[in-house]
Amino acid sequence: MNMKLTMGRTCGQCTACCKALGVRELAKPPGMWCQHCSIGEGCVIYARKPLSCHEFQCEWLKGFGEVRDRPDKTKVILDYVNHHEGLPEGILQIWELDEGSLANEYVKKMTLAVLGSGIWVSHIPLHGHIKRIFVPRSRRVSQEIAEALAQEEITVADWP
Repeated sequence: MNMKLTMGRTCGQCTACCKALGVRELAKPPGMWCQHCSIGEGCVIYARKPLSCHEFQCEWLKGFGEVRDRPDKTKVILDYVNHHEGLPEGILQIWELDEGSLANEYVKKMTLAVLGSGIWVSHIPLHGHIKRIFVPRSRRVSQEIAEALAQEEITVADWP
């Protein structure tokens, strides 16, 4: 995939994170539209939005990809996390925006490309619980990490 970084982006009409992500401060569960979201327009409490909303930036907003890669167009949110709950390295979280979007071609290509670069990938279904973590073939999952993931009912899977 030929992805270039473009800095200085704004959300524009994208409100994907207002649906896919949970917001602790608002007791908003993942996979449901935020009560403060005007879909396709933005946050109606933008000036006083919760800290977690203020701090979140998807990879597209950080400059990854083209306009066609914006979450409202791909139906997934890409979010790279440096250290995630005991994993030895960073992980790309792919959050589902619409039911079934984790199975689309964009997600398949992105998962394969990221795994090929040695980065772990998680697919997070619309309801927000991580079900599967994909590990690059070049990495090993320690017994300690495997046990911790199993306790969270997270499956370590091979990419087809």
